[in-house]
Amino acid sequence: MVAAWRIHCFIEERPLSHLEFRRQVVLSLLQSERAATPRAASDSMSQLPDIRFDGVNHILGTGPQGRCKVCKRNTKNMCKKCNVRLHAERGKQCFEIYHQQK
Repeated sequence: MVAAWRIHCFIEERPLSHLEFRRQVVLSLLQSERAATPRAASDSMSQLPDIRFDGVNHILGTGPQGRCKVCKRNTKNMCKKCNVRLHAERGKQCFEIYHQQK
């Protein structure tokens, strides 16, 4: 920040004080943040809501460890068609719950 302020002082005829320079930087960053467009959700459920319930070719496979879509615990199991991680071990029915219509 000091280096940027020194460049500002070198370039400007009437430079701002260091404090005022920092305030201006913060204000411009806040304004640019407001102008930024929000990102769309990359959630698999929001991308393909109807494939989940079609009941065809939902194959259980394995992939890199990640969070189960239903219970949020770690698992390596996933539905290959929906591309979401889901538990399918004994005692956990996350795979079935995820694919049932509500």
